[in-house]
Amino acid sequence: MRRAEMSAQDRQMIRKAFHILYQSGLTGTQAVEKMKEQFPSGPAYEFWTFVKESKRGICSFSGSQHGVGEENN
Repeated sequence: MRRAEMSAQDRQMIRKAFHILYQSGLTGTQAVEKMKEQFPSGPAYEFWTFVKESKRGICSFSGSQHGVGEENN
């Protein structure tokens, strides 16, 4: 997101929205409602509207700490 020249504030908002969706313990519907309340505009708004409008669902978060180029041994 830095390469896309997003501001630190926008990146933080997306980070918070990601946390609500994947790490808050809420159901998908509850998480979208919470994000809807907290992020009425901006990149986090685009994130939660994408999640809400998904026809085929979204992937779950595995919590893997492996980065790009690291081997999974």
